[in-house]
Amino acid sequence: PRYAVRGFSVDIGRRMLSMDTLREMVEALAEHKMNTLGIHLNDNEILSTSGRNDTIQNAFGAYAGFRLESKIENEDGRKLTSEDGSFTKEEWKEFVSWAAGKGVEVVPEIDTPAHSLAITRLFPELALADEPENVDQLDLSGEETISLIEGLWREYLDGEDPVFSKGGTVHIGMDEYYGDVRDYRAYMQRLVILVTESGRTVRMWGSLSLIEKANAAAVQKGQSAYSLWSEEEEAAVSPEQIQVQIWSSQWADPQKTYQAGYTVINSLNSSLYIIPGGGYDFLDLEALSDWEPNE
Repeated sequence: PRYAVRGFSVDIGRRMLSMDTLREMVEALAEHKMNTLGIHLNDNEILSTSGRNDTIQNAFGAYAGFRLESKIENEDGRKLTSEDGSFTKEEWKEFVSWAAGKGVEVVPEIDTPAHSLAITRLFPELALADEPENVDQLDLSGEETISLIEGLWREYLDGEDPVFSKGGTVHIGMDEYYGDVRDYRAYMQRLVILVTESGRTVRMWGSLSLIEKANAAAVQKGQSAYSLWSEEEEAAVSPEQIQVQIWSSQWADPQKTYQAGYTVINSLNSSLYIIPGGGYDFLDLEALSDWEPNE
């Protein structure tokens, strides 16, 4: 109980799970006094190991999933919502309300600007796509890209009875982006402002250490990624309003993130990931027996 966020996250973008399975997870979390279930709603095959990274065209054919009903479609009528498994907006709201009754907050995650093949295959003109392994990355240099994603978020945040709970927490992704760091920084600002102005809490993956290193060469002094805003800009939100979920100490330094004022959530892959067949086949229970989240 000394830690405010105690939970578990699951990726249903790459592999769909049934609502019954998610309900079983909530029951198990509640039984163990855990209070958070993060649900990663979109993702795609890891392109570097997909066997489809020989050409850009072939890479666009890799598997991708977007698991929540959306009105977004391209000019050909192809929908963003996955045909091989998804939840309607009403199913999602009912599940979130039921979980809240169990004392578990469901935190939805739409991961951009990377891990976004479900989006870029509908709108390839908005993809970075300078090489096959970047086709799942959004090109953040154009307003059309950012407007599309802001519209996607508003679809779930707006309205009297919104899809994503009023006053809750939402996860904006932001991990493993290889595009221009200045574009990344500006895009992060836009999403953070959009979510906070809606009255919700922002959670995002920690990527600030590598972005910071790139900023050293690409951004003028004083425009640190850890501050989000440069010295010339007025900060619309403070770091205290942002939860940084750190999954890799290479991508984000936990101590530096904390010192910058962010709330830090320890999700380090070295201790806490399970990816069967992906190098994280099981947890090291002996090592976790005396593990603490703040270590």
